[in-house]
Amino acid sequence: MNRSLKSKIIRDCVHGDIFLNNKFLKIVDTAEFQRLRRIRQLAIVNLLFPSAEHTRFSHCLGTFHIMGKIIDHFEKEFKNINISIDSRDKEVALAAALLHDIGHGPFSHTFEEIFPNKNMNHEMWTIKIITDKSTDLNKILVESFDQDFPNDVASLIDKSAYKRNCYDKKIDLNFILSSLVSSQIDADRMDYIMRDSIYTGVSYGGIDISRIIKSMTIKRNGDKYCLCVYEKYLPDIECYLLSRYQMHKGVYNHSFKCEMEGVVKKIFVRMKELFKNNKLDKKMLPKAIIPILTDSKYTLEDYMTIDDCTLLYLFNELKRSDDLILSKLCKCIIDRNKFEQIEDVENIDLYKEKLINELRIKGYEIKNLDTEYFWLEVSKDYKAYETNKDNILVYNNKGKIKDLTEISNIISPSVCERKTHIFINHDILNELIKYN
Repeated sequence: MNRSLKSKIIRDCVHGDIFLNNKFLKIVDTAEFQRLRRIRQLAIVNLLFPSAEHTRFSHCLGTFHIMGKIIDHFEKEFKNINISIDSRDKEVALAAALLHDIGHGPFSHTFEEIFPNKNMNHEMWTIKIITDKSTDLNKILVESFDQDFPNDVASLIDKSAYKRNCYDKKIDLNFILSSLVSSQIDADRMDYIMRDSIYTGVSYGGIDISRIIKSMTIKRNGDKYCLCVYEKYLPDIECYLLSRYQMHKGVYNHSFKCEMEGVVKKIFVRMKELFKNNKLDKKMLPKAIIPILTDSKYTLEDYMTIDDCTLLYLFNELKRSDDLILSKLCKCIIDRNKFEQIEDVENIDLYKEKLINELRIKGYEIKNLDTEYFWLEVSKDYKAYETNKDNILVYNNKGKIKDLTEISNIISPSVCERKTHIFINHDILNELIKYN
């Protein structure tokens, strides 16, 4: 990135100084981007790791910074294969990195699962926010760059548009740039692994970004060009993949995080039930919450008004609800009132059958345990290397291109860890039995 342009320096605890010129400062100053200050990167993980208060705002700046370094690196790589990247291509890639998470809702991925339109994930909202002419962001992109700029940025972010890491004969620059924004080794992941590690205080996110970037290259394989990594950097790539795996195991899929995410979903199920039966006071509800409870159309304007603060305020109000189930669920989030985790269960189906029979004896009949408010069952699986995405290709010492798993002795696509956690809230269960 050209630092000679008038710029602002933002101090970041992960990368140090991050430089933004006036064009990108205008993007950061839009209402849509400032909203990311009110959305935590790790949602409710701060209830587990108290210092995990960092936001999507800082993560997007970090991703932008890494993308600048990647572009600087690839300019030299492009020259080796006689293609060039002009200043506009660079700006599109940098803007895509900066804006890749602008469509996240409150509590991140959990919110997507309670949303009425299951097809509208954060990536679809991101594209909509960038391309919709009503947003301040769209207007700034057109004003600062050009009329086609918003659509070009959205195209790089759209994962459905680019799914390959090999290019037939003629190289498509957009394929390459899209892979650098979102793939198994990209600016996004490099930033969040380091940032999340630092803010949670765990030790296994220490990756060497500079060496990972140096490892990247474009090589010809027969009549195709491939985005790949040099074999001599294999230890750095393995470290990166293992760090991500360990972050999933120790942070992203921690049992407490899974529990609290399950509680948030239960809160919305209960709210919908009460709202449908006219037992929830509409005056207590932010306007943007009502379409979720009625499964009605959700506008971009509504979406832009909702963030972590909205839900935390709502849950804080609802913990004083006359409905004891809703009240107790909200207290789980606001006051960190945990469910009891049931551990060392060898046969979950047998445990569930026994519990249902015991409750039947007490006069409480259960048709579907998964829909009960006192019960949480969460299954998560994760692995170090994903084969359903663009595979990581390695340019080995003999000039051959092979999949990472053919060369690495420690990364295997077949190794997948699956964890099932079950939790019971005895206070809610007692209320249900009492009023049954």
